[in-house]
Amino acid sequence: MSKIRKLKLGPGIFSKMSNLQFLDFHGKYIRDDMDFLPEGLEYLPSNIRYLRWKQCPLRSLPEKFSAKDLVILDLSDSCVQKLWDGMQVN
Repeated sequence: MSKIRKLKLGPGIFSKMSNLQFLDFHGKYIRDDMDFLPEGLEYLPSNIRYLRWKQCPLRSLPEKFSAKDLVILDLSDSCVQKLWDGMQVN
């Protein structure tokens, strides 16, 4: 019988996806099998237009994240307490 290894995503998981415009995480995360971003998230592309992350485990989005192109933001049922530090200026 094979064992399922724990999925562990690092803080730079999206760092090489600079053209990412659509990100959709939904559904329940199985906490026993997944260590979902235990060190937080360092980067989200600034040109992202659609971000739906239900039950997001993070307390905030990355510090340098720019929401200038963001059209849809859905963080329902998440742990997010603040979106980002400081002011968002274009």
